[in-house]
Amino acid sequence: MLKLFALFKRDLLEYVSYKFTFVFDLVKVVFLVLFLFFIGRLFGGTKTFYLQEYNYNYFSFAIVGVAFSYYLTAGLFSLSSIIDTERLNGSFEPLLLSLGSPYTLIIYSLLLGFGVATINVFAYFFIAKFVFGLNILWGRIFFSLAVLGIFLILFYGLGVFIASFSLFFRQANSLFSYLDIALKFISGVFFPVSVFPVWFKKVNVLNPFVGFFNIQRDILIKGGSFTLLIPRLEKMFFLSILILAISIFCFKFSLEKAKKEGYLNLT
Repeated sequence: MLKLFALFKRDLLEYVSYKFTFVFDLVKVVFLVLFLFFIGRLFGGTKTFYLQEYNYNYFSFAIVGVAFSYYLTAGLFSLSSIIDTERLNGSFEPLLLSLGSPYTLIIYSLLLGFGVATINVFAYFFIAKFVFGLNILWGRIFFSLAVLGIFLILFYGLGVFIASFSLFFRQANSLFSYLDIALKFISGVFFPVSVFPVWFKKVNVLNPFVGFFNIQRDILIKGGSFTLLIPRLEKMFFLSILILAISIFCFKFSLEKAKKEGYLNLT
């Protein structure tokens, strides 16, 4: 466990210490917040039906979606990204040996992904609040984080499942970037899913990520009641635990298969 946290601390500090990458990510955040702010100004004089339940405030709607989407990306793709990078460097097998078990690798990816995502989320909310006057229910942020904890189990469960397949492909990261954009597009990160055609909304009901962003906006923009959200969260919690258990089993099976077939390193 000490090795795990030492490795996590090393990689997180490494991310922050790469000044060009860190500054570039910060500049990207600033420009995206600026872009969303002016899009919000564009909608400011128009009371569009799609934003009615969010007080016609597109800026708040979009910032909550974009900021929390970093946790979605981290959960789904951080483990696969670590595997892809380490295999290309020829260091995946030594990393596995140093961590000791697949469970430790999963926890390591969770910690690293969550740490980097949190830095970005903090940057979004800080800039949006103190530079552009973001108006959300700040007093409910801890309730929002509690809900995030439940959904992180789902995100990382699905991420472990995705990683089970990425073990058998080269440079899977390029594919994940397109998948990430597509998921954000259909999950209501940038605009309400109510704008979609009726036929697509019927299909999109099966998308659990829509529920995540809707609940976060219910809490931080609409002031949704905790009592009303409990039934939805209970179902999601048990579903998430089930998915995580199945995914871990699949990952262990795929890892053993990859060892036998020589897929652990691609150099």
